[in-house]
Amino acid sequence: MRKLRLALLGIVSIFCLNSCITSALIGTAVALCGENGCNDFGKKGGKKDYGGIYVLFKENDLKTKEYLKSLLLRPKEKLEVDKGVSVNVPQGFILKKDGKSKYFYDKINEIGFSIIYDDNSKIKKVYENEDLTYKTKLISEKKGARIYKVEDKVESQNIDSFLIKKILNDKYIYIYLYVNRNDKNIPEFMEFYKDFMENL
Repeated sequence: MRKLRLALLGIVSIFCLNSCITSALIGTAVALCGENGCNDFGKKGGKKDYGGIYVLFKENDLKTKEYLKSLLLRPKEKLEVDKGVSVNVPQGFILKKDGKSKYFYDKINEIGFSIIYDDNSKIKKVYENEDLTYKTKLISEKKGARIYKVEDKVESQNIDSFLIKKILNDKYIYIYLYVNRNDKNIPEFMEFYKDFMENL
């Protein structure tokens, strides 16, 4: 009987020790991610990174709204996006590389935007109405800039809408509007995005 008790005590001790170590590791991982922004869009590289406008918005939403309004008043200038292909952008905007894609960046205020330029095959399928993944519906088009509404939220990975403009045969400038960022319901974001896309 004594041996059985010792064996059970040993098993319970191992189980408890294992649980404590596992809990400690999970707690450490969560704490590190909280500090370093593992789950925070745009936080890894800060305001200069792709999506930096959302970092700024989290820090100061009123300042961000004023900044977006000021961009509407900035003079436009030509920016070469590909050899021999230029688009109109607010003065001071450039393209920065992020992997295979490029994103627009305001070098005056050092803010990155999640406005992308590349040859994304999924975006092409949405634009050509061949996409079965997102199940989108074209809801508006002005000056070549299209807005697509995602109708199936389950398969859309939290994407609410797309703003897309075709630049070359297989290259697009596009913006994902996510449900959790709620930028679609913030007039300053939408006004800037529409102005940016329509006046390229």
